[in-house]
Amino acid sequence: MRKTVLVSDESGNEYEPTFEKRARGLVKKGRARWIGDNRICLASPPDHDFRKDTEMSENRIEPALTVEYVLGQIEKISAEPAYIGEAIAKIDNSAPEKSGSIAAVVEARESTNRAVLDFYRQIYSDLNAEAHAMTVLEKAVSTAGIPMGEVTNMLNRLLGFESAK
Repeated sequence: MRKTVLVSDESGNEYEPTFEKRARGLVKKGRARWIGDNRICLASPPDHDFRKDTEMSENRIEPALTVEYVLGQIEKISAEPAYIGEAIAKIDNSAPEKSGSIAAVVEARESTNRAVLDFYRQIYSDLNAEAHAMTVLEKAVSTAGIPMGEVTNMLNRLLGFESAK
């Protein structure tokens, strides 16, 4: 089965084709009328045209990740603890069962914020070359079995110096 019935509205806007059985149902319910053998006209078009959203999303330009953007996002997360005060006020004024639920929601929110902060911290270290180099060195030093000479060579390569041999 194919969508063979063309759909338009009174303004002339074209919509996606539909199945014949669906078109007959729309006409029967008074939501559309036949204007041709395989074309219906909607009595009241949809409130929302999803094609416009598709067109806009195709044209959207994603901002490049920068250190300033990451720091701004971290600042936003740390600047919105107002919900904690609201939760405490609700806990004081509510039954014990409800206060446990509110506490669980706040705890989940804080857990999510910690995960997001860890994610932004990782992006920041990837964008900031010095921080990334320090992270690599800290991992190398803390890993057992890597000789100190290799750690020194890694440091020299990260800083752009010739490796000592």
